Formats: sequence, structure tokens, C-alpha cells
Amino acid sequence: MKKLTALAIMAATAVSLSACGSAEEESTQTESAAVSTSKDTAEAAESADEGTAEEGEPVEISFLVTKPEIVTQFEETFSTYMASHPNVTISAIPLSGQTIYEKLTSLYASGNAPTITMVGGPEFTAFSDNFLDITDTKFANLVYDWAKPKTSVDGKVLAVPTTAEGIGILYNKTVIEAATGREFDPASIKNRKDFEAILDEISKTEYSPIQMSNMDWLLGSHLPSVLFGAVSPDYDERQAVIEQYTALAGFLEELSDRLEETRETDRHLTFKVREFLKNEDVPVRETECTCDAYGRLSLQFTAERFDQKRLPYLAGALGEVCGRRFLPPETHRRARLITVRLLEEALYSVRYDMKQQTAEQEKFCGDGFETFLLDNGFSVTLLCDGMGRGGMAAVDGK
Repeated sequence: MKKLTALAIMAATAVSLSACGSAEEESTQTESAAVSTSKDTAEAAESADEGTAEEGEPVEISFLVTKPEIVTQFEETFSTYMASHPNVTISAIPLSGQTIYEKLTSLYASGNAPTITMVGGPEFTAFSDNFLDITDTKFANLVYDWAKPKTSVDGKVLAVPTTAEGIGILYNKTVIEAATGREFDPASIKNRKDFEAILDEISKTEYSPIQMSNMDWLLGSHLPSVLFGAVSPDYDERQAVIEQYTALAGFLEELSDRLEETRETDRHLTFKVREFLKNEDVPVRETECTCDAYGRLSLQFTAERFDQKRLPYLAGALGEVCGRRFLPPETHRRARLITVRLLEEALYSVRYDMKQQTAEQEKFCGDGFETFLLDNGFSVTLLCDGMGRGGMAAVDGK
């Protein structure tokens, strides 16, 4: 039976609006063309709106709309504006299935950067060098003073906040009641402990308590914005934390790429393992045996749930089938399936240790460290210099 979802998380974050361009004279020809077009168009559009442009002077404005669900409304607004400004042409550029970053990268590379683009925080940071300085425009002066630092770089206003969106939790009353066996009243959830308790109760049934979309805009932007927003009321401190996580994410991505590049599937062993499991009446769904660049074997199979008491026997027997000695099996359960992973035992084991020195008159060291061994035999040590000193820095570093 498929797992049903009791709760779904919906989140959104503020977006900003900015004209595209670059103030760097040393920029490439493509960037310079975008600057010239964007700046001239922006000035012409402002003049046209004030009624000072020469009659019939053509003005073309392109607008990258990064919220697909409201492209139609934007196009209707553009049509209304153009009806009273016949010399102005405004065209909407949809994402067309791409992320904001992918779309902007493609448009800049092709020399077709939009005059105006709607972006979120990550894209604003990534493309800020290309955005036009609008500090002295009437448009920028409409922004509240407390909001300007969020869309400014080096004292220059590069964007204008346009949207503030809420964050909410959607619940499935039918599924919750089926899982708990009683009528559900959302008013009964008065605090986080109540929320945690009902999630824990649902998790012990066949139903899944929470589901989050795997869309990149949610996992990569909206939900982290909630996390980072709670770190500190100070914008610069939040940015520092984001930079730390960004660096760590880049490091982990690089490690992942290296692991993928160094593994090759052993088809012969994969076949032997599959046949062995079938003969042992294990309802196997998937099987794979891979070797890293140094010949270390990793065996993984997914099957419908079976008697877990047989796992030690199966692990030992698979070692004989493959002619290897495996470490104790790792298991992961999902609904009615179980995934078992066996990693070949290393020839040598290495012990690691590290000593920390606390600052003067402090009980805790503000630095954090973690050491772990990769499947390919490489050892990785992560060091983090916590922000500040003492206990708070120790928590940050950890």
C-alpha cells in the first residue's frame, strides 16, 4: 500500500525586482550590450511614463517573470499599460521549465539579458554585478529604508522588493484521522510539542507524517530562507552563515562528483548476487555491485521486507559469493521496502584524534571539527572556526 501524506509544507520567500546591466567598463561585449540596452531602455521608459519622450519614440522592455503561476496576470498588466503608451512594447519572458539561475545564465550568455528581472535572494547575490545602479531613481526612493540594505551592494541600490509572501503548513485531515483513528481538530495543535507529538504518532503507522516537494525552488531557496532568517536579526550575520553553508555544500558536491566518477558497476557480481538472493527467497527488486578506483567493493540491494533475523546469515553468505569480507550491513527502510548495503572491509583502520585549545577564561572552544572516512578510503577532516568565542561560538562551530 502506498504511503499517504499527512502534511505538506508550502513556503515562499520575498523576491526583488531589478534592471539588468553592469557598471564595469572591463566587462565583455555581451555584458556591455546588455548594459547599454537596459540603461537606455530604462531611461526611455521613465521618460515615456512621465510624458516627456518624443511622440512615437519606440521603447522596448523585456521582463523576466519568474513566477509561472502569474505570467498571465503580468501580461494583462503589460497590455493595459501599452494601451495608454502606444510607443512602449513590454514582453514577458517565462522560465519555460528552467530555474531562475539557469534562465538568467542562458539569457546573459546569448546577449539577450532582460531589461527587468524578478529574482530571489540567491540570484540577486549571484548576478548583482550585472544589475543596474538605480539608487537615484524615483523607483528606488519608494523603498522603505529598512528594506534597502537587502537589495543594495556597496551602498548602491540594485533592486526593489516587490513581494512579501507567507509560509504555511497544509494538512490532510482525512489522512491524519485515518492514521490516528480519531477526529482531528487543527486548533488542538497549540505549540511545537503538540505538533511533534502528532507527527510522531503518524510516523508509527503506514502513513508518512510530512512530505516536502523536491522542487529546487523549495529545498534550495524557500525552506532555507526560513532557517537562515531565524539565525540573527542582523542581515550581515545571516549572510555570513549562508556563506558558510554554501561553502560546505560546494565541498560536499565536489566529494559526490568524485565518488561517482570513481565507481564502476561489476555486472558479473551483480548477476551472481541477484541469483543468490532469488534462491534464498528474498523478494529482491534491485541489485548493484560497484567497485571504486582501488577495487573496493560495495554491494547494495533493495527488496520487499523479509525476516531481518536472516540478515547476518545473508551478509556472510554474500561475502562468500563475492569472495570479499564485508563490514556489518547498513539498512534503510522505506514503506514496505528495505535497502541493504554491504561495504568491503578495509585492509587497515586509522584512528584520528584532535586537541582543542580554549581561549583565555573560556570553558568551551569555539572551533568545531569532524573526521570521517569515505568509501574510497580517503579520510576527510572538516574544520570550522565558530563566529565569536566561547559557548555560542562552539554551538556555531559544531
